[in-house]
Amino acid sequence: MENELENFPFDKQMLSCVNKGKFPDLAIKLNDDDEQFAGGELIELKDSKTYSVASFNSTIPTGEKDIKKLTEGQENTIRTQMEEA
Repeated sequence: MENELENFPFDKQMLSCVNKGKFPDLAIKLNDDDEQFAGGELIELKDSKTYSVASFNSTIPTGEKDIKKLTEGQENTIRTQMEEA
């Protein structure tokens, strides 16, 4: 089996967005039925070969992205994926 994100064994129904090489790599679906696990997390993989996610306490930000730019505009793949999920 190739070491590709598409082949990683996780429940794809929990995702609202999957992108390769574009922020965010993954987005968790919103969960309106659970106050503790509300969902909506945006996940950026540190290393697509090992699927590791950098922890916030060990990551030094080198830039920033305006979340609004991910969700605005007429033709927005990320917004469309998340709305259809």
